[in-house]
Amino acid sequence: MPDTPGNQELYPQHGSQKAGAGFPIARLVGVISLAHGALLDVTMGPYKGKGTGEHALFRELLKCFSASPESRQLPSWW
Repeated sequence: MPDTPGNQELYPQHGSQKAGAGFPIARLVGVISLAHGALLDVTMGPYKGKGTGEHALFRELLKCFSASPESRQLPSWW
């Protein structure tokens, strides 16, 4: 990710780094098909702050999962 002022604002760098000495940090969460190994969808957010954890970002990806009877038989991990 480029170290631009816009990226620094949206995705701040780690708190232990001096200002201007590091790169912005983002958190990526993706859904991968176990049958094909394909990346089905991905979302990105800041690495810290309210609503930026893996669970919050994963909720944005729930549309990838069908409501078919077959998928309801799979175990739930969230």
